[in-house]
Amino acid sequence: MSESEPNPPPPLTESARSVYEAARQVAAAWGGQFAALRRLLAADFALARTALVQGLVLLFVAAILFGTAWVLLTVLAVWAMHSAGLGWALSIGLPLLLSTALGTLAIWHASRALKLADMEASRHEVSQWVAALGATTESPRADASTDRTL
Repeated sequence: MSESEPNPPPPLTESARSVYEAARQVAAAWGGQFAALRRLLAADFALARTALVQGLVLLFVAAILFGTAWVLLTVLAVWAMHSAGLGWALSIGLPLLLSTALGTLAIWHASRALKLADMEASRHEVSQWVAALGATTESPRADASTDRTL
């Protein structure tokens, strides 16, 4: 009897209790993941909503700038430059160039604002989460069945 005998297994109720506690801990961890993902999505939607409003306002400003710049600068500048002795082409071309530059600047700012509406953080987290779920549900038997050697 010098050999150490294996410990007897714990009673069935204790084993069931420990399995139940482990399942509760796993469920709590998954619940925490869902809560964190929900908070991330809520923050991402709020950011997207704000960026969309800002982008639309800037696009409206760009449209107004294009319209008013075209009308006002063209009329006033063409009149002033032509009366100063410049040709028609140059008198019309300079105001056109200026209004195009202002409109391009407004569109650039709007596109920068709308990049915040792509929900990049949520897409990244969901793709990582789905990849992690896919890695844990793959069975090694499925991989073995595809590897057939003759």
